[in-house]
Amino acid sequence: MEKHFRQVNWLDLDMWILPGENIRAHEFHYWDSTDSGSDCLAVKPDGKRNWECIHLEENLVAGYPHLYYPSCKEFAERFVEKCRSGYRE
Repeated sequence: MEKHFRQVNWLDLDMWILPGENIRAHEFHYWDSTDSGSDCLAVKPDGKRNWECIHLEENLVAGYPHLYYPSCKEFAERFVEKCRSGYRE
């Protein structure tokens, strides 16, 4: 199972991920999209392949990668706090 994980690197650092943080993820899907997102970069563990993924907005994280929250508990804590607060700007 370990070999299926990728590192997801945020390209646009904002309120979701702070500098130096990354979150692990895996993805599998039977569909394709003409717009899979471009706010993050999925990187294979060996670093030989990467691709853009995930749509990020002020209150949205959407994409094919299934995030592994224990790999970045700070992300999970911020996500839950944003949900609780009904984030508005």
